[in-house]
Amino acid sequence: VVYKANVKQIITEETNSSSSNGSSSSSSSNGGSSEPSIRATGVRLADGRVFKGKTVISNATRWDTFEGMVGEAQMPESEKLFRKRYKKSPSFLSIHMGVKADVLPPDTDVHHILVETWEQMEKARGTLFVSMPSL
Repeated sequence: VVYKANVKQIITEETNSSSSNGSSSSSSSNGGSSEPSIRATGVRLADGRVFKGKTVISNATRWDTFEGMVGEAQMPESEKLFRKRYKKSPSFLSIHMGVKADVLPPDTDVHHILVETWEQMEKARGTLFVSMPSL
């Protein structure tokens, strides 16, 4: 484990999905096609160190991961499709806090969406979402 590691790049390699790499499922993800696919094989840190592995997991947002560390040229088709369909929402503030259960009515619903008008719901400051899943 490396703490405070600043990952600058996710290292990828092109693989031929029809080649035998010891995995029986390697060709099933694209219907047995011999088209090349790209997979993450490691990371390069800001200080130049490289770490390789069978699996790479990113805790960054999908935008920081694919735009900043993978790059457009290596971006998976599934991510490109997601970006075409995705509609960005306005930024939001999230507050997590605990309250004593006895201050809430016994039949309190756990999710609420509060809007002044539905037409303003997708505008900045147009929605207040309250979630109390631990009730």
